[in-house]
Amino acid sequence: MDNEHEHRMRVWEKSFEGQLVSFQGVISFATLSIKSLLLFNGGAILALLTFYGNVLTHPDSTLIDASMLGQSVKSFVIGVIAGLVCSMSAYITQATYLEVEDEQKGKLWANWLRLLAVVLATNRLVRF
Repeated sequence: MDNEHEHRMRVWEKSFEGQLVSFQGVISFATLSIKSLLLFNGGAILALLTFYGNVLTHPDSTLIDASMLGQSVKSFVIGVIAGLVCSMSAYITQATYLEVEDEQKGKLWANWLRLLAVVLATNRLVRF
């Protein structure tokens, strides 16, 4: 009986280790995605502001509409805000999984928050 129990424990431990490695991979990918979203949008803002500074210092560049540059910067600022909300949503999702006592209700909330994070990130990436 002890031998069978030890065998089941080893099988369970291997299964748990595999799940843990997969979970860590998901966390790493999500972290990289959120950081990339923030980096792309923040970098685009810096590039547009640099470009706008060059336009202002060269009076002969009247072909550039300043209001259009403002709209572009506004879009990328929204992207940065969406990235921050996505990051907060990911954190709250993890906290919900770990701390909610009612497991069924906790998973429901965590899945909605995870969906919100994925939708925000995908939306801003597509609009980039």
